[in-house]
Amino acid sequence: MLPGLILAAAATRGLCGPSSLAARAPCPRRQLLSYVAFTAGRGAAPTPIHALVADVWQPVGHLAAGTPEAADWSVAALVRAATLQRRLIAEHACRLYPPLRTEKREHGLMRGVRLAIEAPPPSAGGAATYLPLPDCELGEATPAEMLRCGFAGAPGSGGGIYADYARRDSPPYDWLAVRRRLAEQTKAVEEEGGTASAFTLVAWPRCGFCTKARAELEARGIAYRHVVVDKYSPEHAELAMSTGRPSALPEEYFRSLDYAAGGVPWDLLGRPQPPVRNAFDEGAFGRRGTVILDCGCGAGDNANWLAERGHDVVGFDVSLSAVEMAQARAASVSARISAAGGATEFVAASATDLAGAARVQARASELGGFEVALDSAMLHCLDDDSQRAFVDGLRPLMRAGGKLFVGCFSDANPDPWSNPRRISESQLRSLLSTERGWHMVSLTSSWYERPSDRAASGRGAWTMAWWCVAEAVPVGPGE
Repeated sequence: MLPGLILAAAATRGLCGPSSLAARAPCPRRQLLSYVAFTAGRGAAPTPIHALVADVWQPVGHLAAGTPEAADWSVAALVRAATLQRRLIAEHACRLYPPLRTEKREHGLMRGVRLAIEAPPPSAGGAATYLPLPDCELGEATPAEMLRCGFAGAPGSGGGIYADYARRDSPPYDWLAVRRRLAEQTKAVEEEGGTASAFTLVAWPRCGFCTKARAELEARGIAYRHVVVDKYSPEHAELAMSTGRPSALPEEYFRSLDYAAGGVPWDLLGRPQPPVRNAFDEGAFGRRGTVILDCGCGAGDNANWLAERGHDVVGFDVSLSAVEMAQARAASVSARISAAGGATEFVAASATDLAGAARVQARASELGGFEVALDSAMLHCLDDDSQRAFVDGLRPLMRAGGKLFVGCFSDANPDPWSNPRRISESQLRSLLSTERGWHMVSLTSSWYERPSDRAASGRGAWTMAWWCVAEAVPVGPGE
């Protein structure tokens, strides 16, 4: 993965309530860039797709399936790719052929527009055959599946992305060479001028996501550089593929957040996350007075709530603004915290350098190790190396038998975001292994709440998550 922030062609959207799991309609630009990635330089003709217009099969565009590393030209893969994109393809067919618009009005898009992929002729000089698609979409498409299919519509007589793409010659797409070229361009831009910069934008300049990112970074006063790529080039397509791979924002992004300004995408304004509340109700955090280390505490939503119920919570966050907000909110409920016999302490520290977190180290030494640690929605903000640095740095702060509670976004989410990351069960089990000083006690599916302004409906915004409990175990003789 390239350093800094990579922008391409995929929107980031959250789930809207626990029941909203239907597949999103594919983005035409994203599916076109997928097509570029799978077809260019492959030495194989893309597969035509047709619509039935007045009893004659007419061309609508071309399909591709697979990955940038290996296109898949099997009939099964292409039929599935076409079915996953059926609505997108049918809408384009209506734009190309006016009679289909009548069929759409009278019978609906799925039944009114009949589509088929063109199978190769059984012999040289033979007639092409057509494999009709089912008159429905596949409703359970995952982001990974959508990354494995692409569509380039016929340009027709108008403008738009397909006509724009058709006017250019696609250079060969050697995915290794493309990634190497992007890395070289990024390095060259980062070395220019010799000034420090937390972000490198790698994007087509007029990309909407790039425009929004520039505005956001400039508003925060964060320095950045820009690696410019051509529209619908192999580099542009490779960036679109990159948005489906795990990635993490640099620490400077979190360090520079301004909680006082509002709009922080995980700030629940004092409410605890449901899994944290449920764990407390079950007595998982121990007796009153148990000291809890809240890792990546943010504005103290969980920490202050637990303190109001009698716990002594030490919270740390890399953002000084978050620490100040957590302290201010603790002060606003100080009477309730005192009445419950609880306490809070918030300090600025990095999860990837806990050895340098002096106050956290001091509290661990006083206690003989923390009995309970909580990571509520921080782990998925870290890249692989940072995740390992965090859990390895946390283990010496825990007493043997101490419990670590982790809530993180799950890879079961169907939304095509790349930040924060979505973590798989195997990743969690590998990270919290006995070799690293942890024993996985339990791992269950859960839901995390997001701020209401992230919702597309009045039902709130929810994200599928893991809730994990791990126990600190001896990692060497004498512990």
